[in-house]
Amino acid sequence: VRMWLRRCRRAATLIQKNVRRMLTSMVLNKKGRELIRSHKQVMSHLAAKRGEMTESMFVARSAALAAKARIAMARFRDTDLGIRRSASFSIKSAQARKLDKQKKLKLKGNLQPIRTSVFEPIPFALRRQQEKERKKPARYGAPLSKVAQTVRAAKLKMERAFALEALPDTRVRDHAVRSHAAAKAGRRAKLVRRQTKQPKLSSVAQPEALVDTSAFDKWMNAQFNIRR
Repeated sequence: VRMWLRRCRRAATLIQKNVRRMLTSMVLNKKGRELIRSHKQVMSHLAAKRGEMTESMFVARSAALAAKARIAMARFRDTDLGIRRSASFSIKSAQARKLDKQKKLKLKGNLQPIRTSVFEPIPFALRRQQEKERKKPARYGAPLSKVAQTVRAAKLKMERAFALEALPDTRVRDHAVRSHAAAKAGRRAKLVRRQTKQPKLSSVAQPEALVDTSAFDKWMNAQFNIRR
């Protein structure tokens, strides 16, 4: 996931670099350079007359000229950007735009699988899409082995049968393998732990009535000497 996030960060940085390069090239084209030269000439004329005015007057006029130049360049950039943006749009009717939107929605997920969030790796989303096409629940990790499931079920049955006593028939007991003392102690521990997990009848809370009638019963007993 971290590698994928680093890759997304590098892609976003590349997109920002190209967008800023395009904005800079839009400002510094032929007309933009001419605009900058005109403002530069005005600034040079002001610098030539610096000795004829006070220092505070020169600083104020130079700051005003710099602000005017920045505003003019920003307007020029916005105008050029608007022209390029309008040229990229094609005039379509409402019906044509609606059909175009439906086509784009049908193409959703063709380039890469649809992810639940930006943090989900693409292999996980691809596996979920494949499981959906096969109409099976999504599965992660190694495939489940039938032999392992059978062994797990047999182990569970054996743990449940730990507390069973030895066979009562002596003939069968003679042929059976005698249990070790440690195995018997483990079975008793299993039995105790299973019994402690079972809820006791005294600890089970009794169901309470929806309405508390104790005060009403006390009033009935005081008025009519009726015990319920």
